[in-house]
Amino acid sequence: MFNINNHYIHQEIEKIHNDEIFQNSQSSISINGYIASVLSFFIRTQSIKKILELGTLYGKSSILMANCDENIFVHSIENNEKNHSIAKQNIEIYGLQNRIQTHFGDAIEILNSPHFPKDFDMVFVDANKLAYIDYLHWCEKYLDQKAMLIFDNIFIHHALPKYNDKNCSMFKKMEEFLLYTANEKLFDRLILPYERDAICILKRK
Repeated sequence: MFNINNHYIHQEIEKIHNDEIFQNSQSSISINGYIASVLSFFIRTQSIKKILELGTLYGKSSILMANCDENIFVHSIENNEKNHSIAKQNIEIYGLQNRIQTHFGDAIEILNSPHFPKDFDMVFVDANKLAYIDYLHWCEKYLDQKAMLIFDNIFIHHALPKYNDKNCSMFKKMEEFLLYTANEKLFDRLILPYERDAICILKRK
């Protein structure tokens, strides 16, 4: 079994977490060390060069992925204007603005733009949970069958089994996503639990 606790990426995580640009009250709402290790493992072992990220937040994951290899290019989409602005500043501070292109707006609208690239080796999704199934269908329609698809927080921070009325639509959409990806004729699927959540890794057949 592969060891995905890559020492180098943990050093990178520590360096970025300790940097003053991330020292604010919201910086904890971001990628954790385990997920960064998983991303690094697949980027390095699968020769990933072009990455699509849905959910930029403050740019931590974009920076970490771009730092895995100097030939990696990341397109990252964020629908929160404040987060998008902070991410752009952070990316510029790390000197990665030539290899990380951020996009502000609705992900589905941007993805379906005729000028948006559709030749990604890997997709990392940590965005609107209601749209996970829609993001997946876009990947099926446009991306090469070999593309690696990674969806974070599929248990919605351990809340999925509760099915309370307030968030029922979110849970139903995530259930739809999980049932669809369980089809072994369509996907090879690996679910990796961590802390109070899980990450879903897909390869189309």
